[in-house]
Amino acid sequence: MKVGFSKAERLLQIESIIVNHPGIRRLELSKRLGVHRSTISRDIDELSTMYPLTEDEEGGLFFIDGFSLDSITFSSYEAVYVYLACKLITDTLDRHSPYAASAIRKLGGAIQKVSPSLSDVMITDADKLDGSRQIIDKTFISVLEKLTEGWIKHNVVRLEYNSPNHKELRVYEVGILRILPNRLGGTFVVLTYQMVEKKLRLFRIDRIKSVTSLEEEFKVPCNLEVEKKLSEAWSIWFRRSEERRVGKECRSRWSPYH
Repeated sequence: MKVGFSKAERLLQIESIIVNHPGIRRLELSKRLGVHRSTISRDIDELSTMYPLTEDEEGGLFFIDGFSLDSITFSSYEAVYVYLACKLITDTLDRHSPYAASAIRKLGGAIQKVSPSLSDVMITDADKLDGSRQIIDKTFISVLEKLTEGWIKHNVVRLEYNSPNHKELRVYEVGILRILPNRLGGTFVVLTYQMVEKKLRLFRIDRIKSVTSLEEEFKVPCNLEVEKKLSEAWSIWFRRSEERRVGKECRSRWSPYH
């Protein structure tokens, strides 16, 4: 089972897959994207009106030589850091992640000229993110989309959260400050500002069951030291401001998201 895409999302996926897998056939595209072959054929016809897309006698799809979906260029040293940044994502996520896969394929294509070997590794990693071994979690994809939209538009959102410490879903109204990888959990976390409690809090995205955008603009409080909090964070933990004394040592208290 594949996650359903909108038409625009599917066209972007097809573009990046053909660029990085020239010669791929319509049947394979339909399997990868979980749609009927007739849908892929209509998409190919539409793409052909926008891009120099060709099909050989055996049904292999290609973009004409020299065509590129982007014009980003990197030095060899920059390419290594692009790879390392993408590797953090591919090593973190255990869920089917079509947006991450598409982004990494495009970056892999952008560094192909300067480092074909790194490009090949990135494209292979991207294929894993939308491969059959990944966990299919439609709720995760939907939640991540809505969190991203709320973050970009600076909207307050309402979360329904499945906390392991409570039997019932908990509801929070928050502003979104960051979306971050959590390598220990195989997922992403979202750093938020709780509007009622007026404090920072991390939520695991795979535990969020729904996100609703509210008709309220989120303005980051001027005294909110986000970067300082992030520098104090270790994995999923935040240091509290108060301290307690244990024996002769003064230790900080830690508060996990839950």
